[in-house]
Amino acid sequence: MATLRASGLDEYSGAELVAATNSGETHAFEKLVFRCKRSVFAAAQRITNTREDAEDVVQESFHKAFLHLVSRKFNAVALSKFVSQKKKRSLTKEKVKT
Repeated sequence: MATLRASGLDEYSGAELVAATNSGETHAFEKLVFRCKRSVFAAAQRITNTREDAEDVVQESFHKAFLHLVSRKFNAVALSKFVSQKKKRSLTKEKVKT
C-alpha cells in the first residue's frame, strides 16, 4: 500500500487505515483512534458507570488493539522468513544430493 498522506487521512476507510497501521504508519492508527474514541468511551462509561474506569478501559483497549495489529504484522514477517529459510535449506539439500 502506498504511504498515506497524513493531512488527508479523512478520505481513507477504516480498513485502509488498519492496513496502513500494519505497514508501520502509526499516524494511521492515531486517525482510527480519533475516529472512534468518543463512541468507545461512551460504551465504556455505560458499562463501568464511572468516568475514571471508562478512561482506563478505553486506553487499555486501544493499546491492546495497537499491539494486536503490530503482532499480526510481526507474525506475518516471521512466517515469511521461516518459509524462506525452509526453502533455502531444501535447495541446499538438493544440491548436496546431486
